[in-house]
Amino acid sequence: MMLPLAVLIVIASGSSSDVPRFDDVTSAVGLHAPDGGKLAAARVAVADLNRDGRPDLVVEREQVFLNVKDAAAPHGFRLARVADAGLAPPRNESAVDGVSIFVDLDGDQVPDAVTFRSVDAKRAAAEEATGSPPPHAWWQRGVGDGTFASPIPIRASAPATASAIAAGDIDHDGRCDLLIGNWYARYGASNEAFPLDLLRNTAGPDGTPLLQRVPLPEDREQFAEDRDAAGRPIYGALIAELLPCEQSQPPQLFALAYGRRASRLYARDTSGAWRDAAPDAQLDGDAQRSGEYPAWLKERAKSDPRFDRATEKPYRTHGNTFDAAIGDVNNDGRFDCFVAEITHAWAGPSSVRSRFLLNTPSVEGAVFTSPAAYSIDRIPSADDANGAQRWNQGDLFAELVDVDHDGRLDLFLASGDYPDPPPFDERLRLFRQRGAPDEQGRLLEDISGAAGLDHVGCAQIATADFDGDGRMDIVAGQSFTRFTPDMKAAAGGMPQLRLWLNRSRTDSSAPSIQLILESPAGTPYGATVRIRCATPGAPTAVQVRQLTGPGGHAGKQSETIIHVGLGSATHAESIEVTWPGGPAHPPRTTVLTDVAPGRHHIRMP
Repeated sequence: MMLPLAVLIVIASGSSSDVPRFDDVTSAVGLHAPDGGKLAAARVAVADLNRDGRPDLVVEREQVFLNVKDAAAPHGFRLARVADAGLAPPRNESAVDGVSIFVDLDGDQVPDAVTFRSVDAKRAAAEEATGSPPPHAWWQRGVGDGTFASPIPIRASAPATASAIAAGDIDHDGRCDLLIGNWYARYGASNEAFPLDLLRNTAGPDGTPLLQRVPLPEDREQFAEDRDAAGRPIYGALIAELLPCEQSQPPQLFALAYGRRASRLYARDTSGAWRDAAPDAQLDGDAQRSGEYPAWLKERAKSDPRFDRATEKPYRTHGNTFDAAIGDVNNDGRFDCFVAEITHAWAGPSSVRSRFLLNTPSVEGAVFTSPAAYSIDRIPSADDANGAQRWNQGDLFAELVDVDHDGRLDLFLASGDYPDPPPFDERLRLFRQRGAPDEQGRLLEDISGAAGLDHVGCAQIATADFDGDGRMDIVAGQSFTRFTPDMKAAAGGMPQLRLWLNRSRTDSSAPSIQLILESPAGTPYGATVRIRCATPGAPTAVQVRQLTGPGGHAGKQSETIIHVGLGSATHAESIEVTWPGGPAHPPRTTVLTDVAPGRHHIRMP
């Protein structure tokens, strides 16, 4: 039976004493190649393609696996491959792959496929010269059974090196808008990059989606190193709320820059005009802007000219930012974020490390700080000179999830592309957030091995509740980019897509509250949820979450689900849903009280 388009919010009870544990069920649920062998894949996305309330998989943007409930299967479900989904994936015609996401673009309650090719300036000119260039972007209407109709061109933007795509609702009209992050215009020849493409979705005369490009400040600029005011190479994009409403109308556009360029946070001022709020909010990069390279690299350059590097100009002293995850990390009612960076020891202060950025109020407005207690650095000790000079943190993807239902968000971090010899530092990691700092003063502990996660060269990740038990599971692609033959052999021979089920508690039927938010026009992106629960003898705990669409690096897409662990509480005292407001109406609120375990539907008023 088709369910109306909805957002599933799972609130599960649990105890801080529960030990997180994940079981690899890849083979048991049927996630394999057509010949029964390993499914080699780097890209994976989650969406409920047939609207049965269960998360399905899209692998490498063209293979569809439907999540089928099956009481006879070892884990109560199986993943059934769709023989011909009809998807037209982007092809690798540039230094980046192109992107796809699966969202309800036309408002018919079924996810559609939205795809942008990566086309650099040289290829765009060559295609234009033919007189009938192929479309650089298209969407395919979802049929509702895991298959898709023929591609329909999207002509709202010009061809560019698309490398990131995000979905959200920028004007609160209930329709899904798009933000496309583009890369360099001529990679290797210039630091010039294409600008962002913000596409507003309105209904055309016949009711079909009509996408219109919204100009941003960088459109008016030409590339110049002294200001770097034009387009920047973007590897990740998000449409989300980070700044408080009194500071900027939500949502904002978070553009994650590569090439050690500054990230942008486009926010609207009181007139509705977009401006870059990232410098004031300290979201553009860390505070180290010297551009100096380490002394040991300069010394090495005396005998090896390959390492002879001039001090970087100010515009090249930021990050290689690939991904971001947003959530209330310290439970203070404000939205924080984690940014995933590729960091090299040889780059010194002209590079930026992956880090948590906590939303801190100030007189001027929100600023984002990186407390030492939230560090997740994995740097060799200073007395290991060779290791300290060779380390990389190739962090590509991140997700924030409360894996053990203790009321604190934990971090999945996927690292790859810069392999080292076994035991391989670049891998999938799970950092569990402690209730109090350890002896080193850190709140995050790496429990990957203890949790049963052994996945090197980790590529794209997605989280979802695949078996419907109220706990968030994870699926991860794998890539052996830059692996030597010996490394590949040590890592298993060939890359493999894997699925792990969350077994963090012994009670497999743990109670949970499932809220399904229904919107007549589409997914209610921008809705925020405030959950209050009380434990005897403890202060009332309040957690906040927001509903964001696909985004981050390469169209990262997890299940459209807000998951809140309640610690020792058995129910929620109250759940308050604030729906996004629009031009015709202010934001509205729905309140539930004394919410018991079970599934509850909430319709937008």
